Amino acid sequence: VRVVHVHDNRGSRDEHLAPGKGSAPIAEVISLLESAGYRGPYVLEVHDVLGLREGARWLVSLLG
Repeated sequence: VRVVHVHDNRGSRDEHLAPGKGSAPIAEVISLLESAGYRGPYVLEVHDVLGLREGARWLVSLLG
């Protein structure tokens, strides 16, 4: 894995919500990736600047 594209959804369609705004188990997946040694970039795939800001804060709080 070289790059991880991150976005959330509510399970019915590909909504590209900021991480933490939907129901996808993103934190668990990132935890598994980190424990497996992943050190590559996380790219936020969201629709607007607000989603980018929220997603970036969420990722920083998760990754430290």
